[in-house]
This record gives sequence, structure tokens and C-alpha cells, in this order.
Amino acid sequence: KNAVNFLKDTPEHPAGVIIHDVVRPFFDIETARQVAIAALEYGAAGPVLPLVSTVVRRSNEGFMDHSLDRSKYCGSQTPQGFRFDVIYQAYSKCTQEDIQNGTECLHL
Repeated sequence: KNAVNFLKDTPEHPAGVIIHDVVRPFFDIETARQVAIAALEYGAAGPVLPLVSTVVRRSNEGFMDHSLDRSKYCGSQTPQGFRFDVIYQAYSKCTQEDIQNGTECLHL
């Protein structure tokens, strides 16, 4: 959010913004290029990969309740791209809880 607020105060807003997670410091430049192009066209974009881990929901007792069908879900990664107006409006609607605990910009 700090980066978007900084950009808001610049004389000219950029057309788009790329947000990247420092947990994955290296990414393919071609991926970033495709994300940027798609973000400008659709408003937001980011790479997704098929799930390889089993995702389960636990019961109130702490036991496995059921598992997700991995073929229907993907894992979202960075870099994520946005038209400036889209990400700025999304962040302006966030609560402090969203900022502290949210992890998915594309969800905003």
C-alpha cells in the first residue's frame, strides 16, 4: 500500500503497477511482460500454477473434513500487475485488517 500511496502523489500516475513478493525474489522477465500486458488490458493479472499440494479442510475436532479437487484450483503467484486506477481503488477500500492479514492483491 505504501508504494501505491507514493505513486498517487507523483505528478503523473503510471498506467500500470507491478507488485512482487520478496519471498520469491527471482522471476522470469517474460512472465512480468505478459502480466503487464494482461493487466493493462483486463485491469489485473497474475501467474497461476496448478496445485501440487493437497488442500484439506479440517473439522471442528481437528480432523480432515474433506479435500479440494486440485484440478479445479490454481495457486496464485507474483508478480501481479494492475492498472493504476484498479489497484489504487482496491487499496482505498481496504480495512486495516485487510492490509495486515490479506495476502492476495488479485482478490482485492
